[in-house]
Amino acid sequence: MVDRNDGKFKADGVLVGSGGKRKRDGLGVENTDVKMGEGGEVEVNSQVQSSVKHIYGGGDVKSGLELS
Repeated sequence: MVDRNDGKFKADGVLVGSGGKRKRDGLGVENTDVKMGEGGEVEVNSQVQSSVKHIYGGGDVKSGLELS
């Protein structure tokens, strides 16, 4: 169960990467329909949801602030 300020939702998993360097290799995202940006980042909406509704990305895998 993921608890957010705007409510709770169930998830099978959460994809989060964290570290000094952005590390996206080996995650298998290329085997999905997730849209990727020009720099190899996972494109996410304001709720860190990717273009595939059940896949979320945070930290190193997305662009912008690393909130992990």
